[in-house]
Amino acid sequence: VESDDWLDPDFYRVLLAQLLDNNADMAASCVKRVYQNGEQLYPYSDQKVYTPDEAMETVITGTGFTVMACNKLYKRKLVTSNPFPEGHIHEDDYVMYKIIADCERLTFCRDVFYHYRQRRHGTIGSGLSCRFEDKYDSYFRNADFVQMHFPQLLWMMKRLLCQYTTNDYTELFMRNDSNSLEMKKRLRNWRKSVRFTADELNRMSRQDRKLIIRSRWLYGYCGYLAVLRKFGGNCFKLFE
Repeated sequence: VESDDWLDPDFYRVLLAQLLDNNADMAASCVKRVYQNGEQLYPYSDQKVYTPDEAMETVITGTGFTVMACNKLYKRKLVTSNPFPEGHIHEDDYVMYKIIADCERLTFCRDVFYHYRQRRHGTIGSGLSCRFEDKYDSYFRNADFVQMHFPQLLWMMKRLLCQYTTNDYTELFMRNDSNSLEMKKRLRNWRKSVRFTADELNRMSRQDRKLIIRSRWLYGYCGYLAVLRKFGGNCFKLFE
């Protein structure tokens, strides 16, 4: 738990009860993101008990479990067999996929027990390239892990990688910072390494395929956003 975040007093009591009542290996609670001007609930799920496959899908789609380590209670063996790596900034990302895969049953609590204060500077905003490299190293390691242990979810994981690269490239593009040129180049290369089969594309919704197109042409897409920001209105329809 980071120094400016806080837990609800009932966190351990309720999650322990959920573990015991459902014979589960891990229990997670909802998280409330706390901003200077408001709050946001994240994530939220009505489902109470999950298999590892179901939980992993919610991690990838952002509909339940997350890679956050601090809003969960675990059986000790899960953590001792999957230790957090030293020397990494995004240590949660490196272990949570493995921990979920090692569970037999997982349980999700609808109560909000973790309050996560949002700082102004993020992974990109901090300007630290080491954070940036660490972030994408963990992402692609997790993609390899999903391909090996949850192959039916690989297309979702690759779609998520496209979403990450698009969001981060857009932030760098809008900053127009000369120091970010190398990071933008790396993002384009990382995105090009993600390839989809025809079958994977056929599984996707129309909105998903639009995301893939936008992420494939990052510079052009961000140029379109810059025009919209400057002139306003719907100047183009292609990338809506």
